[in-house]
Amino acid sequence: MKTLLFTILYGCTTLFAQLFINEIDYDQSGTDHDEFIEIAGPAGTYSNVTIELINGNSNSVYETVPISNLTLTNQADGYGFYAEYISGIQNGAPDGVQLKVGGVIVDAVSYEG
Repeated sequence: MKTLLFTILYGCTTLFAQLFINEIDYDQSGTDHDEFIEIAGPAGTYSNVTIELINGNSNSVYETVPISNLTLTNQADGYGFYAEYISGIQNGAPDGVQLKVGGVIVDAVSYEG
């Protein structure tokens, strides 16, 4: 019985303990510097995190940003935030970004400039 309860509780924690894309800052004036993707989620350390930027016209990944170890500190109510600065984030219609953990897509957002 204890094993079943642990399995259920662990599964629920794993299911809800997910990173997500909190903000996309793109199309800065001038040379497109200081653009970023903000990741949020439960405080903790995550490994094998990848951001993939997608060109919506060709449905192809034009840039991959690996983050080998991502640590989110508890900044508010058990959640933390992290900004990855990336120059030249495309802003066409409909470009996108996807967030992977361990090679599995956990969040994806399509946006338009």
